Amino acid sequence: MYNGQYPPPPHGGFQGSPPVSPSMGSPWQRPPSDTHTPPIPPSGPVWREHQNAQGKKYWFNTVTRQSTWEKPEELLTPEEKALMSCPWKEYKTPEGKTYYSNTQTKESRWVIPEDYKELRDKAEQAKERAAAAAQAQAQAAQAEVSSRPSPIPGTGGDVSGPPSSTSTPMGTPQQQRGPIRQPPPSATLLSQVPAVEFATKEEAEKAFVKLLRETGVRPDWTWEQTMREIITHPMYRALRTAAERKAAFHQYIDREAKRERTT
Repeated sequence: MYNGQYPPPPHGGFQGSPPVSPSMGSPWQRPPSDTHTPPIPPSGPVWREHQNAQGKKYWFNTVTRQSTWEKPEELLTPEEKALMSCPWKEYKTPEGKTYYSNTQTKESRWVIPEDYKELRDKAEQAKERAAAAAQAQAQAAQAEVSSRPSPIPGTGGDVSGPPSSTSTPMGTPQQQRGPIRQPPPSATLLSQVPAVEFATKEEAEKAFVKLLRETGVRPDWTWEQTMREIITHPMYRALRTAAERKAAFHQYIDREAKRERTT
């Protein structure tokens, strides 16, 4: 008979789940979502090395789907990072001659500095070791693939190896980064280039103007832009003073501007 109390449980305790008081919430609640959960890292390497149709290397990011011509910093060896931090940098003149400039002291020289050479040699050795290790790893992977049984025709089995690092994915860089503005060789360095002597100033000016024409100087060029292109050429010193060179330059671009307007 009901007397306002729950009947006692059968012997052995409750069978199944215990009763829940109406005033209490259910003990089985959905846990709150954690918006700060870090993303799951990719299973493979983030950067992959590839080559374009011309054989130029670039690196493709499998997460951001972006590509770059420059080797990512995450892939640089300690030796390469040390070389990048060196104040000496290597450049080439428009004629292809190599010179070295110090970003701190602004000194430039034709002969490679010893500290830069040491760091460059170490970086090259580290690069060769990494290439040899990668080649050995690729050969081991290829040997593993070769040892697998061939798939049964029609089953869709795939025993192909990992994608080649030379394959070209989507996202190949469309163009290279803009040219780096390199410091021109110092006056001391340029003084080591022998000057060409001319019998008259008119002959010297003709040689200088010929240099401007062969370099492809256009009427919209500035003197500073032109000077960076021709400063290491021996004919740059055909005229003895900077004022004479600048005057000849302005006369040349004025003539070229008039010629373009009449054609």
